[in-house]
Amino acid sequence: MGTVQYRVEPNPLTKPASYKLRFMPKQTAGYDELAAAVAKDTGLSAEQAKASIQSTMKNIKEMLCNGMQVTLEEALTFAPAFHGKLNSPADPLPPVSELLRISVSATRPFVQYVQQNVTLERVSTEEKAPVHPLRRRHRAGAEQRPQPGRRTPTDRQQSCL
Repeated sequence: MGTVQYRVEPNPLTKPASYKLRFMPKQTAGYDELAAAVAKDTGLSAEQAKASIQSTMKNIKEMLCNGMQVTLEEALTFAPAFHGKLNSPADPLPPVSELLRISVSATRPFVQYVQQNVTLERVSTEEKAPVHPLRRRHRAGAEQRPQPGRRTPTDRQQSCL
């Protein structure tokens, strides 16, 4: 059984005051960590497992680009989703980078498995929350510029065409 850490924080949007729970990640796992776990379970090498996981993600992206919803039974569902509004049915669409999102949701069996196999641990509010590496560049007021080797929304849109 694993432990999920959280801390209690004030919710500044409510009156009278209320509180919310914030998930506190112990660390972030990426392809390498997931591949090591898959290799241990399957007997594949870590390199083979990583290549398989990366291939799976590439194929999911391609299927989404082709208008498909991808459901991995008892795991996750990936689907295109739209964000925005039109003032009339004849209005032109906003740019795809503003309109299209990808929805990823956990299936009920996946959520139930995690709920049944964790314990919750409260962390002191004195401890600082770790900064997620992907969120560092999205700080308020920070200039949004592509990083070398990173694809922009326009590049991603064109790669699906």
